[in-house]
Amino acid sequence: MTVRFGAVTIDWLGYATVRLEGETGAVIYMDPGRYGVLDGYDARDGDLVLVTHAHHYDPDGIRRVAHEDAIVVVHESIDASEIDRVDEQPEDLPYEVERVRADESFVLGPLDLFTTPAYNDPAGPHVDEHGDPYHPEGEGCGFAVTVDGVSAF
Repeated sequence: MTVRFGAVTIDWLGYATVRLEGETGAVIYMDPGRYGVLDGYDARDGDLVLVTHAHHYDPDGIRRVAHEDAIVVVHESIDASEIDRVDEQPEDLPYEVERVRADESFVLGPLDLFTTPAYNDPAGPHVDEHGDPYHPEGEGCGFAVTVDGVSAF
């Protein structure tokens, strides 16, 4: 599904994977991969790849979307040794990798970004059978990015 909003084209590629492209050519991917959503997709056109938390960390997905000079930004808590389907740490990827907290703002070239805490409330409905949140506090973030004057979260 593709939507255009102002100067930005937004493509939902499946599950949590979103591609943003500005009129100036900047390409951003959020949470690329998982569950086969990128099978057969090999664009390698991403300037910036954002990964919100461990559930969405997929080295193969990142390789499918990132070009060779891409910047990959991951939440600081992502640890491949704690993810049963992954054996490659973010820093082992062949890209510039930045780890972020859930309360930062920064500029990457023409892009403004900020992070915000993202987690499930332990008293809410998104908990497992033991009452533990699927997304615990401190283990992920939301990203907001402004490209060509349009902000997306």
